[in-house]
Amino acid sequence: MAKVTANGAEIYLKQLQKLGADTDAMCKVAVYEGAGVVADAVRAEIQQIPDQNKPPTAAEGGIYTGLYADQKKGLEEGLGVTPITQQDGVWSARVGFDGYNERKTHKYPNGQPNQMIAAATERGTAYRIKTPFIKKAVQKCRSQAEKAMENALDSEIQKIINK
Repeated sequence: MAKVTANGAEIYLKQLQKLGADTDAMCKVAVYEGAGVVADAVRAEIQQIPDQNKPPTAAEGGIYTGLYADQKKGLEEGLGVTPITQQDGVWSARVGFDGYNERKTHKYPNGQPNQMIAAATERGTAYRIKTPFIKKAVQKCRSQAEKAMENALDSEIQKIINK
C-alpha cells in the first residue's frame, strides 16, 4: 500500500483547528468594530438635527422642529453599544441610548429619558416633527461597518494563523 505524506495539508489542518478554537473571540471583535462604526455615524447624525432655541409658538403650530442643546448632549452622552451576545449562532450588539438628559420638567424631574427623546425625534409625535437621524446614519454607514467587520476578521485570522 502506498504511503502519502503531505506537510502542506498538515499545516493547513492545524491552522483550521486554531481558527475553530478561536471563532467566538474573532466574531466578537468583528461585531464590536461594526457596532463602533454605526455608533460613530449615529453620533454624527445627532449633530445634524436642527437646533431648537425656544419653545414653538402657536404661529408655528406648536410643533418642535429640533432639539435643545441639552437634549442633543444627552443623546450623545447616552449613546452606547450593548455587550455582544450570541443566540442561535448569530452574534449581535445593539447601538442605542441610555440614561437621562439634563432637561428637567414637571413630568421628568430627574431629566428626560434619552430613549424617549431619540424615539420621538426619529419617528415624530403630535408635537414634534419627524427627523429620522438613526435610519439615516445606518443607511450611510452600512458598507463601512461591513468593511470594518471584514477587516477586523481578516486581522484576527492572520494573528491566529501566524502564532
